[in-house]
Amino acid sequence: MNYSYGSQVPPIVTNKPYKFKKTYPVTAKDTVVLVIIALLTFAVFRIGVFFGFNFGFSVTVAPLFLVIFFYLWNEERKNTVFSLFCCLLTCGLIMSFSLNNDGLIKFLSFLFVFVCASFAFNGISGNVNTSKSTYVLALDTFLTTLKAGFTKLPVTARSFKESVKGGSSKGFGYGLLGALVALPVVCIVLPLLATSDIAFNSLLSVVFKNLFLFIAAIVLSVMLTPFIFSQVFNLKKRECSSEKERVGFKRRVPPASVNTFLVLICVIYCAYLVSQLAYITKAFAFLLPQGYTAAEFARSGFFQMGVIAFINLVVLSLSAAFTRYSCKGKMPKTSKLLLTFLCLFTEFYISTAFIKMVKYISLYGLTRLRVLTSVFMVMLAVVFLVLLLRIYIRKIPYIKVIIAVCAITLLSISAIDVNTVISRYNYNVYVNDGIEIDIDQLEELGISSMPELVKLSHDENKEVASRAVEAIACNSYYIYDSCLFDEDDENELQAAKTSVFEKNYVYTNAKNALDEFIKENPDLSAFEFYS
Repeated sequence: MNYSYGSQVPPIVTNKPYKFKKTYPVTAKDTVVLVIIALLTFAVFRIGVFFGFNFGFSVTVAPLFLVIFFYLWNEERKNTVFSLFCCLLTCGLIMSFSLNNDGLIKFLSFLFVFVCASFAFNGISGNVNTSKSTYVLALDTFLTTLKAGFTKLPVTARSFKESVKGGSSKGFGYGLLGALVALPVVCIVLPLLATSDIAFNSLLSVVFKNLFLFIAAIVLSVMLTPFIFSQVFNLKKRECSSEKERVGFKRRVPPASVNTFLVLICVIYCAYLVSQLAYITKAFAFLLPQGYTAAEFARSGFFQMGVIAFINLVVLSLSAAFTRYSCKGKMPKTSKLLLTFLCLFTEFYISTAFIKMVKYISLYGLTRLRVLTSVFMVMLAVVFLVLLLRIYIRKIPYIKVIIAVCAITLLSISAIDVNTVISRYNYNVYVNDGIEIDIDQLEELGISSMPELVKLSHDENKEVASRAVEAIACNSYYIYDSCLFDEDDENELQAAKTSVFEKNYVYTNAKNALDEFIKENPDLSAFEFYS
């Protein structure tokens, strides 16, 4: 029997299922959180970033973090202690921006805010399994964070689009449309009102001061808000959670190959220890080898130590990850012993470099570089100690411990302000022990050393006092825009930072010390200073 379809094309039958694009229902809570995140993101740029990552950054990022935290929080979901601990670390790092004045430390703190926040948000939202602590935890957290914010952005956009079509978010859509229509009218009305009334003009001048920064903050917040909200929205809906836990590297490398590789490296390290035995003994005895100055003795081997520690870390990690285990699921004993020697040698090498630095500091005091390198060496030694324990105790959550150690170290040097600690230590050593004070080095610390420089301006040693006054004058430009030794009245000095959001603890402390110095020396002139 023949069938005729006329002019119509016969239907094509296919077994390929239709692929539905995933969306999630958008609630009023989601909409409110989106608006709050947009407003806080604008505040972060306008008050925090453009004011130099000081107090303004802390007071704007902290509410943003708390809003996201409570949005993702679910009482029915079991939250690990590590996730909550990362939340506390994140809050501490955020608040440290209002305390210190060091650009490098702030940059590292900025990076670690993202690291700790990623572990916290992925943990409390249940998108990453934080029960196990291996490299898989760090890898999953990093990939999930990128996935939620970028690759899952279309899911967020479709969800809001369908919500507006369905009527559940029509109010939000109509409100946004009304705001866009009103924007050109506002741009015309505001200038007219400003020119008609002085009081309103003054109000607008305060609100729109630095109009370029205001507009830049709006543009940046409009660009970044979708990615920030997409991340928290998809974490909230558990779009990035995986039912199957990620599998680690397959342990395919035979132990004989790994052990041969490790033996060759360990033999070289043993030869080094034998050749440097007398030299190392002097280091631990606090004695300078013949032909070495204290500076050369401290610097010798530090950079090599950093490179060797990094190489050993890579060798240790790859060997532990790829070595084929025995049928009982345990690392071969020979591999354990060789990796143990690798860790112990690294600890020993770090300790020799640290002893050299302590010797140098005892003779010449602290500098920023000496403190940061010493802190780095201590942190590195703790990391290798954790890895050493991990070789024998498999239940140790080594990734969590390493992340916590790095974050706590950074939080410590951020909260105390390294430059302030250095200037106070060197001043106390000079006063109590009579060690020579380096005014040039204090001047290089910036405004952090201002309180100590003011104290030194009263020193009995006229040369030290004169040089301290000179350093005060040089660093005063970071506190007052005008010259300290102008003939004008002291009340006409204009502060470099006028807004509370631009300031931090170090700046406030330095300004108070400088104001006290000016008050005590009202008749100090440029002629007296330069003569």
